[in-house]
Amino acid sequence: MAKKILIDIEEFVKLYYIDKMFIKDIAKHYNTHREHLRLFRKKHNLPERKRFMIFSNEHKTKLKNRTRSKETRLKMSVSRKKRIREKSPNWKGGKRKHSGGYVRIQVQNHPYADDKGYVLEHRLVMEKHLNKVLLPKEIVHHINGIKSDNRIENLQLHTNSSHSKVHNPKSE
Repeated sequence: MAKKILIDIEEFVKLYYIDKMFIKDIAKHYNTHREHLRLFRKKHNLPERKRFMIFSNEHKTKLKNRTRSKETRLKMSVSRKKRIREKSPNWKGGKRKHSGGYVRIQVQNHPYADDKGYVLEHRLVMEKHLNKVLLPKEIVHHINGIKSDNRIENLQLHTNSSHSKVHNPKSE
């Protein structure tokens, strides 16, 4: 039979909420497994401590006001630069396949780019051909229906109404 550990609820509350000890440290204190303490907390309807409650205000102030040496800042800067775009092993030239089958390309400072900076490739091809930025209401249609075939010969510019007529010719 497993030995029963007696945990004082008041002491647990003091250690967990007031002293802000981690569950693993309290488990060592009681010489038990942390899962037992999690079940104890649930059994007594004690709320889980939020992550922001872990650090004291003094600790938060130290983190906020810390100063890093010039050498450390330089190392961090170099480390960040190594992870960006072309230097990343996962970089595929800024091209991604959209879930609908369209190809998206990452473009810097495009007025209609999504939140990550991507624009649909067929719109870019048409913009380059017309030498103007397409408005959101202008629709680029793929003639052969293959959404990744972005040759200019396969693209047509439509309004919303003319595009729906292409897809539903009988509803005129």
